[in-house]
Parts: sequence; C-alpha cells; structure tokens
Amino acid sequence: MKFDWGLLSCNSRATGREGRRLPASHDWRGARYEWEPDERIRSKAAFDAERLDTPLPMMPSLLQGLAANEFWAAWTRAEALSKLFDVPVLHWIRTQPFAVPVMTTAAPVLMEAGRKCWTYTGVWSGKNLIFTCAWTDSETSTSQTDCHENRTL
Repeated sequence: MKFDWGLLSCNSRATGREGRRLPASHDWRGARYEWEPDERIRSKAAFDAERLDTPLPMMPSLLQGLAANEFWAAWTRAEALSKLFDVPVLHWIRTQPFAVPVMTTAAPVLMEAGRKCWTYTGVWSGKNLIFTCAWTDSETSTSQTDCHENRTL
C-alpha cells in the first residue's frame, strides 16, 4: 500500500533502496509487515503495526477508557518510538506520554534539548491494520539518553 511517507507491504521480506533492511513488525497472528520509507526520509526509521482485531491487553492503567482503535493507535506510536530510540516499549510507556496520535498526519514529536522526530499513524483498511512510522531529522540523536519527549507542547 502506497501512502504519503512510503510503501507498506505484507510478508515480503524485501530490502529497500541501497539494500537496506526495512523497518518491520509482526502482528499477533505472525504476519510480517514492512515499511519502505519514502526517499525523503534518509535517517533512522522505525515501524510498528497491529491488527485492529488484536485482543486488548490486560493493562487497565493503559486502557483508560480508550476504544480499541484508539488504544492500538497509541500503542503503535509508543512501540515505533521505543524502537527508534532503542528503548524497551514498557520502559517507554512508563516514562513517556501514552497518547492517541492524530491520524494520517505526519506529526512532529519534540524531544528534550529541541531535538525532533516525526510519527505518522494510519490505517491499512484492506489488512484491518493500524500502523505507526517514526523517523528522525537527520541531525537528531537516537541514543537512549535523548529519548524524553518535551511535555510542554
């Protein structure tokens, strides 16, 4: 599926431009999804996807009355950002906002010290899939010490 920020594929195990490994995710049934970032994205990238029929986890503190699609949107955002910064997702959720993202818009995420990364959350209707892509500006560090969102937005 082609969208504004690249191409999604299912079970392809492909390589992207210049033979790079593509950011990938597996759903709860074992299907593999890959994101080939658009050529405008030349920095580190990460990706997460979940089927909308995935059973909700027994995590009452995270569910907070969210509808299933809202929860999975927030989860894929957290998972993609944790992959981008090489941080375990449960650590990310404990230390960062668990926020429902704006759908189908590339949204900036300001990190501490003015660093910036971007997230895009969308739905692949034909696959019943919600996904988030995340990437940095080329000058943004992705070390674990730089992975705190600026909560003053």
